[in-house]
Amino acid sequence: ICSGGSTTLTATPSATGGSYTWATNSSTSNTITVSPTSTTSYALTYTLNGCTSQSSSGTVTVNQVPTVSVNSPTICDGQNATLTATVNPAGGTLLWGNSQSTTSITVSPTSTTTYNVLYTLNGCTSQGVSGTVTVNSLPTVSFIGDQLTGCAPLTVNLTSTGGNPSNCSWTLGNGQTITGCTTSYTFTQGGCYDVTLTTTENGCSNSATLNDYICVENPPIALFTTNPNIFTTPSQVVTFTNNSVGASSYVWEFGDGQISTEENPVYSYASTINGTVITLTATSLLGCESIYELSIQYQEGEIIYIPNTFTPDGDNYNQEFLPIFTSGFDPYNFEMLIYNRWGELIFETHDIKVGWDGSYSMQGRAVQDGVYTYKINYKNLINDKRKIIIGHVALIK
Repeated sequence: ICSGGSTTLTATPSATGGSYTWATNSSTSNTITVSPTSTTSYALTYTLNGCTSQSSSGTVTVNQVPTVSVNSPTICDGQNATLTATVNPAGGTLLWGNSQSTTSITVSPTSTTTYNVLYTLNGCTSQGVSGTVTVNSLPTVSFIGDQLTGCAPLTVNLTSTGGNPSNCSWTLGNGQTITGCTTSYTFTQGGCYDVTLTTTENGCSNSATLNDYICVENPPIALFTTNPNIFTTPSQVVTFTNNSVGASSYVWEFGDGQISTEENPVYSYASTINGTVITLTATSLLGCESIYELSIQYQEGEIIYIPNTFTPDGDNYNQEFLPIFTSGFDPYNFEMLIYNRWGELIFETHDIKVGWDGSYSMQGRAVQDGVYTYKINYKNLINDKRKIIIGHVALIK
């Protein structure tokens, strides 16, 4: 029998009608029911017509009931679990449910499930035990960003909105990874970016991806040229050439309070003497702006008068040969040279206030009447360009 069980011992005599004496039992029947805890022998004598048989015995063999235990794993939905039975003593057979007879089984339950197992050894079967596979659901993953479009640099606040995750990991389309269930990131380059959020809850992870979730636009480049690029008259018309990149609308500020939204405006300035600063604001479709400024200065043209004759005859009129500048020259960068007909230098000055009086040498000797060659070097006050004027002047006494 198995430990804890019972059995019936039956005596079979060669002739009936006698009486039975069990050594360890008061029964006089030919049968007794016993429940030994270990292997036990039971002796019996049989008496018929005053004669008693020799003692006879029967042995009840008691086999141990084996034990079995099973692990109870926890998995995430969609995963496999392995249940393993541990037996004592070894050498018997296992039965999972109604079919499998292996030491371990691999299962894929979609919800928490209990699996029963029986272990049999020497005809004794363990009490039924079970292992439970606990299935945790995958976390629900969802998220939002507070700004999905904008101009670079664009700072986006990202927030997980699904369940109560214990941790969050974000993977962005530019390869960057950030952590935190509420976090932020600044996109410095234009483009559309995927966003993937991976969260963990109760030991289970799940991910969600939104493709091209955040789109960032690089700022436009505002740029233009003008024709002319220098004012040379008190009122002047300027043509603007727009060289901007990535813009869809424009605002021109001409520096005198007037504006235009044309792409390539032409503007007439009524007063240019003080110069002006033009500002172009270029705006993209998403509202990204770029500003470019360009100044146009007023350059007064040189006004110079050079006489072709002078009369150094002592009458206080027209006694010197001297160019007359009224504007546009640098008085500190002036030179005038006078040559005779043989190419000899007979006069030199670097002072605009000092002219040639018709003499030469340190002694101030008067030259003869005739035609002399002058060479005048000077510099424009605005653009620093040097100019040379060569001509002839007649000396008459």
